[in-house]
Amino acid sequence: MYGYFKETKLPHVRIGDKAQIRLMSGGEMKSHVESISRGIYDRDNPQP
Repeated sequence: MYGYFKETKLPHVRIGDKAQIRLMSGGEMKSHVESISRGIYDRDNPQP
């Protein structure tokens, strides 16, 4: 599952953190943060 967050909120998110996911359909899931990656590609940034 993927989530989208404001960039200002990301400093508070860590791999392994518990996550509570609220689905648009009204359901709810519990999980954890597995990884964090870039959501927008910046061709001017030399890092992959």
